[in-house]
Amino acid sequence: MAEVDFSNVEATAAWFETQNPRVRGPIAGRAALRILANVGTESSELVELLALTSFRCLLVSMVFGPPGNSERQTLQRAARAAVLAADKASMNVNTRSSSTVAFAAARAAAYSPDSALNAKAAVLSTSRSIEKASDSRLYVTALERALSEDTKHSISQLLHRTLWGSVSVPKNIAENHETFLAYLAANDDWAFWRRWYSEMWHGEFTNWDLAIEVALIPDVVWEGEDALAKVAKAIRGIEARLALKSAISKFRDSTKTVVKEEVLVHRGHNNPPELIDEPDHVGRREIVWAAIDALEQEVERDSPDRWIVRRSIDAIANWVSDVLRYFGRKADLTIDQAIRWGVPMGGAYLLANPAQLQRIIEAGKAWLPFVN
Repeated sequence: MAEVDFSNVEATAAWFETQNPRVRGPIAGRAALRILANVGTESSELVELLALTSFRCLLVSMVFGPPGNSERQTLQRAARAAVLAADKASMNVNTRSSSTVAFAAARAAAYSPDSALNAKAAVLSTSRSIEKASDSRLYVTALERALSEDTKHSISQLLHRTLWGSVSVPKNIAENHETFLAYLAANDDWAFWRRWYSEMWHGEFTNWDLAIEVALIPDVVWEGEDALAKVAKAIRGIEARLALKSAISKFRDSTKTVVKEEVLVHRGHNNPPELIDEPDHVGRREIVWAAIDALEQEVERDSPDRWIVRRSIDAIANWVSDVLRYFGRKADLTIDQAIRWGVPMGGAYLLANPAQLQRIIEAGKAWLPFVN
């Protein structure tokens, strides 16, 4: 992207008119994020409302940026819902302060993917958030330089770039930033937002799958006096589900490296003619694979079945317990021997990867409380 002079209102408007939603959202979102901490200077009873609503608006503006995002239309609806929520929240604010201007910038950022006019409003609002600052000209110059630097980079690069780039953070913004982080750290319900805000500041945030799902949390969860707690619970549920999904995916990937052989009958020592007793767990290994398949299906459902999730976790846990007891009784039996007998995709392979299965079990148990 070409560098833009954001001190020129007409040039700013013209540039945003030529950009697509994937560019407008992150550029406007990053601009508003730079002054987000100013909402923490509002009166205590309004900070929570302004901060949560601002976070929602800014997150939805930023998630338009990651490549390969297939949720564009759904995110546009989420952006409109965030703007409506911001409009409702603004009825509680009667002052024109740096905090409310920061809030207005976040609101405009949410609508920026849909509207070049709102993208312009978001970036221009940032310079109005310091009317009482003694170093206002330096403040505005820093914001404009940071914006201009952003336009030199592709969106993919921008998502991994520090929020201020090579620009020195103005003193009053830096102070508000630290104060805001302390405010967020005082309540565990802000955990995700504090992490997201801090990692965006340092150019370290990468979990856009999680961010997209948070942006799509239903409107009803964001409403009411207990909105912060409800949203925090919803995010913990999303994190738990994605952790289970990741554990299953890693297990699937690990099985791809194993040669699929015909399962042979277990024989003692160096495969002599005599058979040894086949443990029950070998005959039940298909149950484990079926349980993993079932969990994989449930994590993708909008309304997962709690009974299926619980039974699947129990099936995997019971199998692991059984095989560990069996191998513990067979002093002369090793996993390597079992694999040489030809069960890499069955009991021996599963046993050779107890950590992989244990991750699935633990992730499943962590997700279960969030499944209705």
